[in-house]
Amino acid sequence: MPQWCRASPVGARERNSNGVPVLDIVYVLVAVAAFAVIGFVAWGVEKL
Repeated sequence: MPQWCRASPVGARERNSNGVPVLDIVYVLVAVAAFAVIGFVAWGVEKL
């Protein structure tokens, strides 16, 4: 089991109909949002 699974209070037991851990989807969305914010800030700084 990966380290982040044990660190999570929910665990990887929650699964959607496709069998993909729900937490994986959440982590992907958070990562995409973080990269989008970083990219937007960098783009804004370049405009100045």
